[in-house]
Amino acid sequence: MLRAEGLPVAFVAEEMIRELAGHRLYASAPSWDGKWLSVLLRAAGLPRHALRLKRSDEAFLDAARRKMGDRFSDQEISDLVLGVIGATGPPPVHRALPDACLELDRLRMVTKAAAERAGSL
Repeated sequence: MLRAEGLPVAFVAEEMIRELAGHRLYASAPSWDGKWLSVLLRAAGLPRHALRLKRSDEAFLDAARRKMGDRFSDQEISDLVLGVIGATGPPPVHRALPDACLELDRLRMVTKAAAERAGSL
């Protein structure tokens, strides 16, 4: 089906680089997802690290820091993020859409909890 109806790998990879280069890219499993991203990029003749992934937890911590500011320690911010992640339960079996939805929900919950915590002082 991909051969008959799909797009050429070079087109897909170049489009990804055009749209995503210069942005922070996050994944819940960057080593796993990065492996497949590297396969795609190399198949298109591009450097395998043309796009890099970071752990989504880093995005959660950054969002919490922006809301909570300097009044809270790194440990307090980390504890808040870990509490939100823990409250959402285990991730679904590695599937792209459910994983992405969970990560977005977590980011929203971290941002809300951090704003509430910062506002309670």
